[in-house]
Amino acid sequence: MRNIGPSKMLAGAGVMLCLGIPARASEIQWAQSYDDATKAAAEKNALVMADFYTDW
Repeated sequence: MRNIGPSKMLAGAGVMLCLGIPARASEIQWAQSYDDATKAAAEKNALVMADFYTDW
């Protein structure tokens, strides 16, 4: 596998975000648990995004 630098990764992510279809927050079906999210994603053949945040 080829090593891709951070600047190329960031540029690629920016392009993907710009080309993606924006979703309204009201249209997003938030799962209440990881198990529910992975089950729903498997049924739809979709990806799961897990966002973690802390201010330690």
